[in-house]
Amino acid sequence: MHAKTAFVASGGGLRAFAFHLGAMRALEEAGFRRKHVAAARKEDDDQKIIGSYIGSSAGACFAVAASFFDSLDDAERVIGLKGGGKIRFSKGSLFQPDTSWFSRARKASGLFYASGIRDVVREIVAGKDDFRTIGPELYVCATQLNGPRKVVFGPRDSGDGGYNRFIAYYNDVSISDAVAASASVPVLFRPYRIVSKQSGETFEYTDGEVRETLSVHVARDTQVELTIVSNTWMPYYWQKGVGSISDRGIFAVLRQAISQAIEQKVDRFRYETDRYRETFDAIREFAKWEKLSQDQLDNLLGQVSLTLNYRPIEEIYIAPDPNDADFCLMPTFSFDRDVLSRAVEIGYRRAELAIENWRKKR
Repeated sequence: MHAKTAFVASGGGLRAFAFHLGAMRALEEAGFRRKHVAAARKEDDDQKIIGSYIGSSAGACFAVAASFFDSLDDAERVIGLKGGGKIRFSKGSLFQPDTSWFSRARKASGLFYASGIRDVVREIVAGKDDFRTIGPELYVCATQLNGPRKVVFGPRDSGDGGYNRFIAYYNDVSISDAVAASASVPVLFRPYRIVSKQSGETFEYTDGEVRETLSVHVARDTQVELTIVSNTWMPYYWQKGVGSISDRGIFAVLRQAISQAIEQKVDRFRYETDRYRETFDAIREFAKWEKLSQDQLDNLLGQVSLTLNYRPIEEIYIAPDPNDADFCLMPTFSFDRDVLSRAVEIGYRRAELAIENWRKKR
């Protein structure tokens, strides 16, 4: 039976977009196929279909590209690695000042506004700016500024499920607005404003990874069976010949501190996931020892799953290696073609290894 497969992409600027691009190329060469807007994919037993995309910030930008482009060459054009494309994340499109009356009437809350990101995404989606009407499932994560709530924009809605102060699903926001909200890195970008179609109230949003990194729970919520995680957050590990981060200036130190903080969240998430998996494995061993029937085992696992609010999912985990010092030291928003090409190469290589390890464990 065909397994529902999701690609989960982290943030991290243009280098993250390039890393995800390399990872996706490796996945396609390994037999995975993308479900995208340009053409329907036949789902059969001989190939894995990536039919769901989940992203925050730069990961959300790549998720849109993967959802809409027939060829990954078009995704390379978006970041300037191939010529011939007019749609592009450039300095001019990414870093636009907010000239609205709303901004002038209040104190500055960021250097730029994500309207340029919104406009590039609008060009990519080409009039299909609605999560509910495209073929693949696309989910974009953002953080509400005035509260602790994480919001997931996509084809599903929390509806009448009751108010949850920590998370909500909305399906009535355009894809382009959702991505702009998700990519609004605090301080660098002003919080992105979206007017609710239901209440008319204005909500402000910041980067989706402020609240949580790697939204794998969205895959669980949407009944995904195989999750492919592409995570770019890896701090620099000291290497002889490279030296200390402190020798590279204040922005390098700041980037390292952010990477350390985010990687810690990722490590905690992965540690918790490993503990849950070990718990399920221990229950299966207990069932063998006690000679429980399959129905008894399934019932026991179901009860534990409800208690922990956890459902096991098969996973391919792709991330830079601590030895990838050149990637860890790359500027987050580099527009240099050599730098971005190197990020694509590292993403491709790390995905190849991750796929190989996954196949060995099956």
